[in-house]
Amino acid sequence: TLTSGDFFGEIALVQDIERTATVRAQGDVRILSLTREVFLAMAEEVETPTEEVLSQVRNAAFVRSHRFFATLSTVQLRQVLSRLTERSVPSNEIVVTQGESGDSLFLIREGSCVVDHKSDDGETHRVATLTGGEHFGEIALMADGVRTATVKTEADTVLLEIPDDVFKDVLLSNFEAVSQLDRGCSDRLDLLEVL
Repeated sequence: TLTSGDFFGEIALVQDIERTATVRAQGDVRILSLTREVFLAMAEEVETPTEEVLSQVRNAAFVRSHRFFATLSTVQLRQVLSRLTERSVPSNEIVVTQGESGDSLFLIREGSCVVDHKSDDGETHRVATLTGGEHFGEIALMADGVRTATVKTEADTVLLEIPDDVFKDVLLSNFEAVSQLDRGCSDRLDLLEVL
């Protein structure tokens, strides 16, 4: 189910393929459309590969729909988008390691990750499986800068990495985002204390 700010049909902008799904309005909807010809002409004008432009479109739509960023102003959103890094990570690769210092927040745009925590008795516990739309790394940024768990990709995954300075400059200056972060951190830390 798509709502304001979401998009569909983006693959058709760069590939000549048949539609892979049917999209139906659930009421009155105002839609903006962009043809492939216009899109390719725009991409050529800015001298940017079409795949890169498409990736930026996906990132913008994803970030804007994420609960941490939903209430950001256009200027703040632009700051985030201009300074995040898109990372394609293959399956079974460690992204962050428990005990290491952490200076970025990760959003999972596509794929999945598993979260493991080693308790004081040396046992490793599977804490969670995270999928598209979820995040990790915020505890280190809001607490003492140390990763509280090890996160490894479970499948080929696309991550959006948001550096510490953007996190502090943009997210921590937005009350609603701070409230969302605080609730999430508390829940995750409570879970770790049980282990």
